[in-house]
Amino acid sequence: MKSLPEDIVIDILTRLPVKSILRFRSVSKPWSNLPTTPHFIAAHLRRSSAGNPLLIVHHGRTLGRNLRVSVIDSTFRTLHRDFPLPDTVFDSRLHSPSILGSCNGLLCIKFTANFMLWNPATKQFALLPNFNNLTSPLTRSHGPKAQFICERFGFGSTPEPDYKLVRFASVFHGKQGSADESVWQSLEVKAAVFSWKTWSWRPLARDNSRIPLAYYNNPVAANGNLYWIGESRGRRDFVLEFDLARESFRTIDLPESFERFRIETRINRVRESDAFEAMVMSENGRGVKGMLWESLRRCGCFDGGGDYRGYWNGVRVVLQRRVNGDVLGFCDPADGEDGAVYCVDGIGDRVYGVCGFVESLVSVRGGDE
Repeated sequence: MKSLPEDIVIDILTRLPVKSILRFRSVSKPWSNLPTTPHFIAAHLRRSSAGNPLLIVHHGRTLGRNLRVSVIDSTFRTLHRDFPLPDTVFDSRLHSPSILGSCNGLLCIKFTANFMLWNPATKQFALLPNFNNLTSPLTRSHGPKAQFICERFGFGSTPEPDYKLVRFASVFHGKQGSADESVWQSLEVKAAVFSWKTWSWRPLARDNSRIPLAYYNNPVAANGNLYWIGESRGRRDFVLEFDLARESFRTIDLPESFERFRIETRINRVRESDAFEAMVMSENGRGVKGMLWESLRRCGCFDGGGDYRGYWNGVRVVLQRRVNGDVLGFCDPADGEDGAVYCVDGIGDRVYGVCGFVESLVSVRGGDE
């Protein structure tokens, strides 16, 4: 191997899984340093992303030190059910973990009052610095009026790359003891973003005015942006976009026809139709984002319908709740009228979320390394 050029060695090693690469670090000093270089990490990530993307199915509970998940590969096999979280993250402040998002092999985990970046392939983890002054000024400034705070999060990356976690909170108030959402009013919105490169939080005070006071569903990450559906009394439902590179918000109006319907991030069976309808945002030839409609046929394995959860590895993911355990269906839109349907059951009791995942060597530590 000593006679092989370095580019050949890199080409060979980037085809290996992370576990094998880490084992080969003991071969020599150059090999020990290679997996930490930006060029090698990027080359391995490109191969890993193209080779065997995985789908993580989060069950929303922990057993001991294990985050309960199922991992499904591109052949729809369930690989294993638990990810062991590091022992050292468990103390009185860190409990109830949930997956906020996945990007280039990094999982962003939210605990009750803290956040963690975790690379399951390398077993690295890092707790994010505390940033507790996002919601506390809201409750202090509005006093007893601040009866409810709606906090939302999003995780993604810029092309550089820089991995970012955006966090914003809306505070609401209403009549004392009222459960009627129609009498609740929004008071204020505040936002902040965490940067992996600088390893710090930064408030987005200048951008708060661009975040409408509304209730927001869970986000979707795409092309360096994060998107939320916003629901607000007094205006049409809309899409809130956050540009991760520019760290700026903007709103995108939904079609006027949506005024008649309640919009959700997942699409449900409407009336007694045999199809799902989803709104897809795309770019036209001028690079301007616009709206188009696409008909999504119902997965044939679900006679009672299901919840549309998005695209993964070129197929549509649909979830159906069942008494004896949830079932995921994967519908391939390229396989004719009926659509090729793959069902994965036995994945656990209740599914709380799904996200794509690829193995990578991306470090959980950014600017403080």
